[in-house]
Amino acid sequence: MNRIKRWKAGMLFTAVLVVSSCSSAVRRPEIELAGIRVAGIGLRGASLVADLDITNENDFDIETDSIVYRLFANTASSGESWQPILQRSYTQRIVIAEDKVTRVEIPIEFNYSDFSGAARSVIDRGTLNYRVEGQAFVREPLRRTIPFTKTGIVSMTGAR
Repeated sequence: MNRIKRWKAGMLFTAVLVVSSCSSAVRRPEIELAGIRVAGIGLRGASLVADLDITNENDFDIETDSIVYRLFANTASSGESWQPILQRSYTQRIVIAEDKVTRVEIPIEFNYSDFSGAARSVIDRGTLNYRVEGQAFVREPLRRTIPFTKTGIVSMTGAR
């Protein structure tokens, strides 16, 4: 009996070593918010498009099935006051090919009423200071959460 227990313990230890060495060989994808641009402006709301560049430096494809993001607006000229505007999910299957950069366009639609105090900045200056924070949920080959963030300015002529 003792011999069987030692053999099982040895096999378990070997399995743990193999799994841990495989997970360290998987490189974490990098996500960069390349920018935000105006897609449309209406009477009640507007549409923006966030361009995410996802870099996969692995020797295999990875997949994500959802991206969650939050949009904040700066309502003070000091740059210290960030007002949460909206939180949304983008639930599309995205395959990022091995050793490639894939651009993903995330639509952001909102009503002007969502902006309350931040709308005044757009009206007065024609610009909006924004911060986007989010996470992509990678599901293949290993489940991981990858954060991203970007701060910038959207003007009536486009994003900077």
